[in-house]
Amino acid sequence: MTLYHVNLPWTSFPRSPLTQLDVKLSPGFPNTPPLGGIEQLIAVLASCPMLEHLSLHHCLPSTPPTLNCFTVNLPRLRRLDLMDTSNEITRMLEHLKLPPSSSLEIHCVNLTTQGSPTSVLPFIAAHFSRPEAVTLRSLYVTHHASSRRLFEIFEITAYYTLPGPEGHTFHDSDLDLHFEVEHDSGMLSGIVQRTFAVLPFADIEYYNVLASENMQPIDWSQLRHRCSKIADMRAIGRGATTLLKEINPPQAAVPRPSSSNTTSRGKGKEKGQGREAPQAAPSAVAQLVPFPKLTLLYVKEIDFSQQVPGGEGTTFNTVKNAMERRKQCGIQLTELEIVGCVITANQARQLSRFVREFAWDEDQGRPEHSGYMTTSRSRSNEEEPEMTWHSFLMSRDEDERRWMENYYSD
Repeated sequence: MTLYHVNLPWTSFPRSPLTQLDVKLSPGFPNTPPLGGIEQLIAVLASCPMLEHLSLHHCLPSTPPTLNCFTVNLPRLRRLDLMDTSNEITRMLEHLKLPPSSSLEIHCVNLTTQGSPTSVLPFIAAHFSRPEAVTLRSLYVTHHASSRRLFEIFEITAYYTLPGPEGHTFHDSDLDLHFEVEHDSGMLSGIVQRTFAVLPFADIEYYNVLASENMQPIDWSQLRHRCSKIADMRAIGRGATTLLKEINPPQAAVPRPSSSNTTSRGKGKEKGQGREAPQAAPSAVAQLVPFPKLTLLYVKEIDFSQQVPGGEGTTFNTVKNAMERRKQCGIQLTELEIVGCVITANQARQLSRFVREFAWDEDQGRPEHSGYMTTSRSRSNEEEPEMTWHSFLMSRDEDERRWMENYYSD
């Protein structure tokens, strides 16, 4: 059963064993007559134990139940799709019992400082923390602004599988989480920190960030503390530069060189010299180095002359110092790929010394060279892979990409 822009009270819904229920209103849609309270909505769902797909957009009850409202069990639900304010979504989740195999699509919109913008996170964390639930292994993060820059949007998409070539995935996501806040409200930083602190991302191995330019920089420190299994990291867009500084080990992790100085006559060692400086055990070094399993770093559409907030100067210096320190710690990257970035040939050559496999398209930020790749391993005899839907989508500008996503999802 599908209702778009139809203001039908919950009491008028048929009590029949539906397998799909989609009720979608637009923001600000006149709620006259009112659909009803959460008691009426729960009664409708209780009559649908065979429900497999539930989608409710901008129609969730805005007031708490007047009576003790029971929890409805939906044992066959495959996907739950909710779009409303975080308070309304949280209230709905409190009255739903879902199987651990259910995928979640949660859109928290019109968030304000008066509400609880992250109140949905404990319910999501509890759902994916159950022993029977899938383990999230791939994570895509997008940070951008709405078309008129009225809202700042932070989106998370997670999968239990690892992506194929070009980052392409072959099934629906297991988690879609969307936060929309007023632009420049200062709320997003706290939301991001809370999201990575609460959600079960400890087993993430593939991490992809797409961030627009001129956005407020995001603090990714929670990611570095909790996601130690990441092996493949991709930073796309000039807003993703703050992610690159997180791969840099602290100075305390870098082994200090031993001293073996002798006296001026060469007869033995001076007192206090010649002894090796205390070295941290390999296991201790591994604990200090962020993302100890990271082997591949992919960087796209980033200006290496751009200053990194909280970093070590420019993006180039931040990345170079990080790769040098990782090599000194014995936990270095093996592959670096640079695409569509503003970077000089000399800078690219310096970075190539820290990895076994290096790929660069040589465009130096100039569009006439975009797409041509040179690598440290020959690819002349390899066939170029066909462009996948994901790579095609990522090559479009923001407005065109969002239009295509909405068009093909309907």
